[in-house]
Amino acid sequence: MGNKISKIERKDLAEIADLHNSIYTKGGPDYKDLAMLEWFLKDPFDDSSFNGLVARNEEGVVLGMIAYSMNEYTFGDRVLKGITSMSWLVAPTERGILGIRLLLSALAHADFSFILGGTLMAQKSYSAVKLKQIGKADVYTKVLRPYKFATFSGHLSKRDMVKSLLFLHRKGTVTRSGDMELQPFCEEGSPVEGFQGQMAIIPTRERIRWIMDCPVVESHAFSMVYKGKKMGNCICYIRRGLKNSKRARIVLLPFAGNNVEFYRQAIAHLENYLAELGCCSISLFSMHSGLQRALRSSGYSHYTRYQGYKLYLRINNKDLNPSDFSDWFLSYYESDKGHLYF
Repeated sequence: MGNKISKIERKDLAEIADLHNSIYTKGGPDYKDLAMLEWFLKDPFDDSSFNGLVARNEEGVVLGMIAYSMNEYTFGDRVLKGITSMSWLVAPTERGILGIRLLLSALAHADFSFILGGTLMAQKSYSAVKLKQIGKADVYTKVLRPYKFATFSGHLSKRDMVKSLLFLHRKGTVTRSGDMELQPFCEEGSPVEGFQGQMAIIPTRERIRWIMDCPVVESHAFSMVYKGKKMGNCICYIRRGLKNSKRARIVLLPFAGNNVEFYRQAIAHLENYLAELGCCSISLFSMHSGLQRALRSSGYSHYTRYQGYKLYLRINNKDLNPSDFSDWFLSYYESDKGHLYF
């Protein structure tokens, strides 16, 4: 009969956790706590279902798994479906055809599919399922409290000290204006306006709830109003280190086309809020030209040597081209990176 691929069920979670922890002995999330794994794989639209596939051999032993997320995107006046792989694991003895089968099974059913980063071995496999690198999402960081940033793990980290010094060379603060308001979070959100030639996710109430339920971070959410117009929701994560140090990450911002001043004001207001909470740094990633301009003018820096994710894309819809994704408003919201590595 060979290996069988099927949807992940609750009974699979313990074996998936064992497989994950046997492969990732250092780094990555710790799935010894099944509550974390259950949250990660949960289908935001169906509490009884999981967004992933599992591969078993004839004896029923889990040999591999892949998690994914399906979302709708606005592209001009069109609505498209995109899917991303969020975790892809195969037992070392089974790597090869089984891994490719899992990846292809997860990514085939959308207008386009994409992966951010991955291990060197994984990235070498992407071409087998027609995933091609089309760009890179840079991680931008602003250090607010250098010593707290460098001692986040409880001891002075030479790596983080170097990073903080590199980030500190860029100064910049935007004066907050009365045009922007952070209002209490509204679950309903606001419609996402389409802009010609720009791709952006359409946030949903269900996925926002899932993002905010992450058990290893503090979630903070607001609705943003700019010049009297409801723009949409924003979400930030805060991770606590030792000695009460905190790092923040902006997971979701409202999409506003190339309105650089909106992004500048959004960042300034969030920065003020997070600084008042005592956060020592703020980070987010972007490959969108308007948001990147706003970040640079606000004192945020990125360094290729340290941070960033290669973007691999597979196009299933013949009406799309790789150039359509060149100004993508990509964010932590649509990946599994938001709660990791900060």
